[in-house]
This record gives sequence, C-alpha cells and structure tokens, in this order.
Amino acid sequence: MDKKKIFQKIETGYFSLEEADDKLKADKEIVLAAVKQDADALRYADDKLKRDKEIVLAAVKQDAWFLDCVMKKFKGDKEVVLAAVKQDGGTLEFADKKLKNDKKIVLVAVKNITGVAGSDWALKYASKKLRGNKEIVLAAVKHTKKALLHADKKLRGNKKIVLAAVKKYGKALQYADKKLKGNKEIVLAAVKQNGSALSYADKKLRANKKIVLAAVKQNGYALADADKKLRADKEVVLAAVKLGKKPTYEREGQVLSYADKKLKANKEFILAAVKQNYSVFRFTDEKFKKDKKIVLAAVKQNGYALHDADDKLKSDKEIVLTAVKQNHGALEYADKKLKDDKEIVLAAIKSDHSCIQYVGDKIRSDKAFMEKHITEKEIFEKYFISKENLKKYIYSVHISGSGGERKADEISKKTYDFFINDNDLLISHVRDDNNEGIPEDVQIGPWYDVGNFFESVSYSFGDSALSLDREDQTIEIPMDENSLKRMGAKFNRTKKDFKDDVKKGETGYFFLGERVEKGGLYSELVIDHPFDPKKLKVETCNFNGWETIENITYDKQFIEHHMGDSTHKDEDFQVIEVKN
Repeated sequence: MDKKKIFQKIETGYFSLEEADDKLKADKEIVLAAVKQDADALRYADDKLKRDKEIVLAAVKQDAWFLDCVMKKFKGDKEVVLAAVKQDGGTLEFADKKLKNDKKIVLVAVKNITGVAGSDWALKYASKKLRGNKEIVLAAVKHTKKALLHADKKLRGNKKIVLAAVKKYGKALQYADKKLKGNKEIVLAAVKQNGSALSYADKKLRANKKIVLAAVKQNGYALADADKKLRADKEVVLAAVKLGKKPTYEREGQVLSYADKKLKANKEFILAAVKQNYSVFRFTDEKFKKDKKIVLAAVKQNGYALHDADDKLKSDKEIVLTAVKQNHGALEYADKKLKDDKEIVLAAIKSDHSCIQYVGDKIRSDKAFMEKHITEKEIFEKYFISKENLKKYIYSVHISGSGGERKADEISKKTYDFFINDNDLLISHVRDDNNEGIPEDVQIGPWYDVGNFFESVSYSFGDSALSLDREDQTIEIPMDENSLKRMGAKFNRTKKDFKDDVKKGETGYFFLGERVEKGGLYSELVIDHPFDPKKLKVETCNFNGWETIENITYDKQFIEHHMGDSTHKDEDFQVIEVKN
C-alpha cells in the first residue's frame, strides 16, 4: 500500500499496527505516526523500535499512563518520565526508584493531578525522603486532598501545610494530625470550605458555636455532627435549615431532623424556620400542620406546602387562596368544596389553564364558565364535562403506603475497588453529587440518574393499598396476593437478580441505591361502567429481595403508581460484587 495512504489512514483512525505486516511494524515513520495517534500501537511495533527513545517519548506524550508499558530503561530516563508526569502526576508510580527521589520530577508530578483513578496518589509514589519535604508537600496539598494522607507523619502535624490543605479541600482535615483537628484556625478554615469537615474536628470544637455556625452555613447537614447543645441553639439550627446542601424540597427541610427535640416542639422556632424555608414544614410535628399561622407562613413561600397541611386547613379559604396564588397547582390539594369556589378557581387558572383538571365537577360542567376562561382548545376538550360525560364513572384513585426509589447499574471493577472500603465517600458522591477527590473514570454520578440495570420508583407489594372514591362510594384494595385473589383481580409477579447480567464463571460489579419512602399519589380513572375488580391487573417485580409494583392497569387503562408525595424514611447506597 502507498505510504501516503497509510499516513492518511493513521490520521483518520482506520489503521491498525497490530494487523499490519512485519515490514510496516519495523518502519520508524509509520510507527512514530501510529503512536502519536495511539500510544498502545507501540505494543505491536518491531522490538528494535520499542527501544527507540524518540518513539517511546512520542507514545508517553500521547498517553502518560503508557509509561507502565515501556522498557525498564525508559522508566529511569528523566526526559521520558518528566513527559509523563507533566500530563499526569499519578504516572510517577511507574518511574524508576531513583527518579521517585528526584525533587524536580516529584514537584512536577504532585502539581499535575487529573481525574484519572490513581492520579491523586502522586505523592504516595514519591520517595520517603521527598514525602517529608515541606516544599513538595505544600505544593501537593493544593492539588488534592489525598496528598495530606500520603505526606510524612510530621508534616501532617505542620500547621502551615494543613492550613493550606483544608483551605483548598476542607475534608482533608480527616488526614491531619489529631492535635491540629483541635486547632480553631484550621478547623474553621476547613468547615468554611466544606461544612461536612466538621465530622473530623475535635469533639470540643464541635461544641464551638462560631465553628459550627460556619459549618452549617456552608452545608446544613453539618448540624448532624454538631454538639448536642448547639443542635438546640435556635441561631445555629435556623442557619442550617436556611441553606441545606441541595436546593430541593426534601433535602433542605430534612436538616431539621438533626435539631434538638425541644426546639422542634417550639412553635416560635418552627414559625421562624418555616418563614425562611418552607420545606421545613413537611418535617414538623403533626400539631404544627394544624396551626393556621404556621401553615399560612408555609404556603406563602410555596403553595405546594398545602399538601402537608392538616385536612381541616385544606378547607380554609384564606389558606387555600394564598396557596394557589403562590403556586397554581396547589389547588390539587384543596378540600373538595373549595375546588368549586370560583374565586379560588380563577386564581388557580389565571396563568395556567391546565389547573382546571383539579377543579370540581360543578365548574367543569359549567359550559359558559369553561368557554370564557379556558381558551386553549386542547385543555377545554380534555377537562370540560359534558352531559354525556356526566354519565361516566369518574373515580378519584389514591395509591398509598410504603415503597421507595431504587436504582441499579453495572460498574467497573475499578469503580468497585475505589468505593468498597469507603461508604461515606460513596454516599457523598452519589447522594450529594460531590465529585471532590473522585477520579473521572470511577465516578458513578448522582444516583437518581443511574438505573440502566434496574430502576423502580414505586410502592411495595404487600405494604400498600389502592383506594377508589366516587361520590359516596369507596373501594379499598390492599396490594397483596391474597386480597387480589379474593377480588378476582389479575396479577403477574416476576423476579430479577444481579446474576441475570453476569455470565457463568464470571464476576460482575454493580452500584445499588435504595431510598425507603412512605406516601401517596392521586390520579383519576374515568370509565363507562361501575368498577369491576376482575378488570384490574397488577404487575410486580422482586429485585434483590424487595418486591415492588411495576404496573397497574384497569381494562388496559394505565393507573399512576409511582411514588408521589412521600416522606423519606431511610436510604442505602452500596457497591456490590456478584459471582456467578
């Protein structure tokens, strides 16, 4: 083949040195061009060219980690090793022992940390002497929190070095000398960078208000590690619930669970907390959900808080009107009578006509009202109740009980090995979306985004129920085998196991995230006949010992069954090794 064409193929990635003939494998120009595109090509070159420094240097520049595969003499070549560590400090692992004691090379290595697994261990691979060198360690701690872990014991007790480390990576505090974990200046710097670093501080400093306040302001969940007295401090807890780590309804308010019991029972405090963060309302005592002043404060911030209010207050016009003005969709949670109140309905549909779906039948069957206020044809046709539709059987469907969200995905052995001995790091990564110190090639990502192997957001079979309401009729259907059998309903139970995806004699690695919840979800079933349980079909799947409802249909009509509004009870995240 024409050499020019070979070079073109190399550039476009359509050339394989492995499949080339011996003549081409011994051609320096071709091999040089090939390794510049893919360092791995050097494996298939003629042995003579594997000893050629120019080619080896080109390979290492293309892929620093290829240093592991080059001949021993090049691992002791300063120019080759320097080319590797300039790209990724972790490649220092493969350098000759002599060069691991070369200050210039080690200094370059610790400053070049990438997202590749093992890169953050650059300092570990340096000689013992250089792991005790202040200049090198000071440079290293500014580039990865793991550096402090690998530094000489004496330097882990050096204030200047530890301070530099925690200012960049708060959680590096865990690797500091015990004495410095009790140093106010250092701990304060650490929690300001990452509030969760409070868990590594000395017990006395977890009782220091200034430090705890700084920690919870950065991360509300740091309240869990604060001293008991400070968890009863109004200023501290308010600061914690104000921020939270994730701006979500569930996670912010949940910080309240770490507060002192007496404080959580204090009306004045709860009112102040709800005023600055409505999501707290969901996690308050039931007596506060019956308190008009507190409920009003919550719905003023977010109308959806109406969902968690006591039923009696869901029929309070002032509260409901306030809620729907703040968030039109809050009408869904109003008392049935107020769903036919024109003032409330108009406030709800003012800028979102789709909210008409939550309005009572009386208004939805009022043609003049509907034509005047629902100008979007598609929405009008979908929700207007004509005389013909009034003959239909419209059931309000409610599924409730225990259940949860589960996600499972296949992961690499490298990812498994990285997380298996550090569950706290796994939780921080998948739950809190914290990638600090986690190489890109082992990252799993937010747990709610995974689920290629298995995914379920549903209710537990055997611990949930379906109820259908129409006028004065209520039909209760426990979601368990015996009840469904008695009613004549159809059901199909299946099983899924991790081993399903692992070949015989092989080992598979998986991530599993599970969150246990309790709650309920409302939907609507419109049929042209009275409900007949024999037309109900329930499908379940038992995965990893937990059987959940995967599908519910009535006469081939889908019934919503995912976990709707729920309260988080427990969660578990783990990496699993499966041998078949």
